[in-house]
Amino acid sequence: MQARPLVWLLLLLTIARAHVQEAIRTGAVLSRGVNLGAWLVIEHFMTETSPIWRHVPADKRDWGEYTAMRLVGHAVADPLIKAHRDTWITEADIKEIASYGLNTVRVPVGWWIYEDPTTDDWRAFTPGSLAYLDRLVNEWAVTHNVAVLIDIHAAKGSQNGNDNSSPITKGESHFTNNADNVFVTITTAQFLVNRYAASTAFLGLELLNEPTFDPKQVHKTDEAKLKLYYTSAYPSLRSICGNCVLLMSPFLSEQYESFGHKWANVLPSHRNNWIDWHKYLIWGFENWPMERLITEGPRWIANDMTQWKAHRGTRVFVGEWSLAHGDLVRNDLRNPNNMRRYSTNALKALQEANAGWTYWSWKTHATDWRGDGWSLQNLLRAGVIDLKAMHAPQTVFGNTTNATAEPTIVF
Repeated sequence: MQARPLVWLLLLLTIARAHVQEAIRTGAVLSRGVNLGAWLVIEHFMTETSPIWRHVPADKRDWGEYTAMRLVGHAVADPLIKAHRDTWITEADIKEIASYGLNTVRVPVGWWIYEDPTTDDWRAFTPGSLAYLDRLVNEWAVTHNVAVLIDIHAAKGSQNGNDNSSPITKGESHFTNNADNVFVTITTAQFLVNRYAASTAFLGLELLNEPTFDPKQVHKTDEAKLKLYYTSAYPSLRSICGNCVLLMSPFLSEQYESFGHKWANVLPSHRNNWIDWHKYLIWGFENWPMERLITEGPRWIANDMTQWKAHRGTRVFVGEWSLAHGDLVRNDLRNPNNMRRYSTNALKALQEANAGWTYWSWKTHATDWRGDGWSLQNLLRAGVIDLKAMHAPQTVFGNTTNATAEPTIVF
């Protein structure tokens, strides 16, 4: 009987040491966090002051990391990319993220993070990005109790033709045009899940970021082959990690409830098979005045997710959203009070995401939040976003006009 207090003490210590990743997987806690964008897949618009871009012609800076490497060459680019990786995200960032009560980081990676010794294509990129991911997953995120969701941001061949997927040629998507591209990307997914399945902070893997179907592109991502990628990769990933989170992304233009019949059941039913939506109030909202944007915009997002939950079993994760905005409202949203209202409404709306969310992104080259909205770090430090709203009861955001209608999104 005397041992009972010791047993209870050990139990309490075990509970106290439990990592938040476990609670997110069980559904006891929602994932609420931020993307570590432009770290292991560099993007010019977020890193304009990085020295590497001085060596890239201005008309090619928005083509992505592959083009930058090809034009600059390893001798010059490798030291610059390494210096960027060393400083862009450090343990201090993870500590700061945790200090705000956020519990998740979504980290974009490229297919080349797996440096397959039997192939050479990955050598087009600066090697060594895996060491940074190792440090994040196995050290920093464990120490600071933050879950890590790894996101295949760039598939081999590019799934969207945008700079964030490092295409060979901007505007061309060759991911599904070549069976080897799909095979290599599946191999990368298997490598990552196998490497981190037993890691305390590893939440799971997003199989692909923002695939797009653009009828204007000569080379585009094929829907049937995209779904085949998901269903082919899934069994081995689930066998490696029975309870980790696995996410699939519909086409970016189809991340709405009205397309649920096409995407909700691509993966088998499982608590931790999530669907990823990206919700930005920028493209398609350029002509909305401020009051409409900051009230109807969040309401529209909330309504869409509410409808999804009423009709679909798959949990929704908003892997990207931000307070970034268009030129029409830029001056209005330089006012901190307006930005606080906007952020509060957005956070309340995102409570409808029944798997959680991650903001895009933690940092950019900008040092001031005014006129921007992409850097959560800047917004939090300035006090213009109050994360308490993510725990507040859902409310009505004001009168709406056709708030449930999908806007015409132009990318």
